[in-house]
Amino acid sequence: LNGDTLGDATTGDALVIAEYWTLGTLFPASGATTAWTETPAASGNWVQNGHAIMASTSVLPSGRRSEILFYNLAAVGTDISVQGFYFIHAGIWKLSNGGATDRSNTVFPPDAFFAIRHGLSVPFPTIFKSVGEVEAGKFTIPLSTRTTGSQDTLIGLPRPVGVTLNQLGLKGSDAFVASTSVLPSSRRDQVLVYSSETQLRNKTPAAIYFVHGGIWKLTNGGAGDRGAVVIPAGEAFVIRKYQTLDGSSAFWLNHPSY
Repeated sequence: LNGDTLGDATTGDALVIAEYWTLGTLFPASGATTAWTETPAASGNWVQNGHAIMASTSVLPSGRRSEILFYNLAAVGTDISVQGFYFIHAGIWKLSNGGATDRSNTVFPPDAFFAIRHGLSVPFPTIFKSVGEVEAGKFTIPLSTRTTGSQDTLIGLPRPVGVTLNQLGLKGSDAFVASTSVLPSSRRDQVLVYSSETQLRNKTPAAIYFVHGGIWKLTNGGAGDRGAVVIPAGEAFVIRKYQTLDGSSAFWLNHPSY
């Protein structure tokens, strides 16, 4: 519960226990892409014959095709590092330097993002399609802090539509501290967004936003209100919390925009 308790629960309150996604349920090893088909013929439109992950030909780095990167959610500080590289080989999910053990039951942490990395040997792009229930209610995501320096929380917002900065519900809430000026030294909490259109590894943020003067502003972006900027559905972003006196978590309440 990340420091929270159920002490305020009363008779009649509803509790939902939701099953985790795992590598095996979201990307079954048996359904991995092994090739592409040109559909229709001679059209130049190549369609994968499996899901978004291409099976690897060996456990060696040179033989890996697609990898899923999980990040260390317990890491302290900013620019969170990768905790594990997972790939499909010989019909099972494996972990880099993890031997032949089947890792299909590895859990995707809720509300946090992961990365799909294609190697140079993957000839065409793949498409990741997820199917599930739309979350129609509000939910709370804990945002960690520390007493000496900023702390990053990796966010994968479980909404099926794009959400504007204003719709996040951060501005004006107790979970997000406004900056006292636009100067870097005076900035407090920030939102870091990334671009899936950029074809790079280890991407840096495409934009960094903060609240000042009651509006969302862009780093080095002048005085304009950026509250209408949309974070596309499924896009990863980071909330970077400024240091606090006690290092306690802030609880961000997100309401649906639909």
